[in-house]
Amino acid sequence: MNEKTKKLVESALMIALALILNNVFRIKVGAAGGSITLFSMLPLTLLGYRHGVRWGVLCGAAYGLLDMMTGFTGAGGSAWVVIGAAVIDYLLAYGAMGLGGVFRHSIKSQTIGYTAGSALAVLVRFACHFVSGFLVWGSLVSDGFGAIAYSFTYNIAYMGPEMVTTILGALVLSKVFSLASASITRKKMA
Repeated sequence: MNEKTKKLVESALMIALALILNNVFRIKVGAAGGSITLFSMLPLTLLGYRHGVRWGVLCGAAYGLLDMMTGFTGAGGSAWVVIGAAVIDYLLAYGAMGLGGVFRHSIKSQTIGYTAGSALAVLVRFACHFVSGFLVWGSLVSDGFGAIAYSFTYNIAYMGPEMVTTILGALVLSKVFSLASASITRKKMA
């Protein structure tokens, strides 16, 4: 099998694994979307680390499209709300998961590089959801909160735990496996 085919197959499998983890190990937070999952973003950050940020962002956006098709309702919003949410909450937010590879070549330690890249990826994803929360969904807030405070509180409730699980998962994966090789292999323990 040639390298392009291997890369495509690996990417399809990682996107599928992310979707499975997102739907099987999920704790919903609030009625407007958002959930805590068990390591569902790791396959996407791993694609960014293994194949570069550009490829990782593309795969993350593809995941976002699939996730949107399987769970986005639009919550009765206007066309602008639906379009804004589709772009910010799905394409940009999940595309950001490709940033898992941003430090691969600048930080020598695989553990530090992959873990820091994964943390940055989740932080940027949170920023996308936060911005969407007050720009796109803010007009729907009517419970006394300001749109910015509501968006921060709502999104940190699930993105905080999501960041912790992603960082812990990245740390363990990078300690146990050699992630940058052509095939992911177990590290030799000294």
